[in-house]
Amino acid sequence: MVNLETKQARQLDASDVYFHYLALFKESIEDTLLKDCLIFVDLINLKHLKFG
Repeated sequence: MVNLETKQARQLDASDVYFHYLALFKESIEDTLLKDCLIFVDLINLKHLKFG
């Protein structure tokens, strides 16, 4: 059983691993950008409340 799993893991393409990490990386960047945008929108709203 263990040997089978190890064999399958070795058969993983380098490209599979690359795309897996690329997807994770993309998700984390989008997450960060989204948070930054939400903070920016909050700041704009605060500005309007104070001076508008």
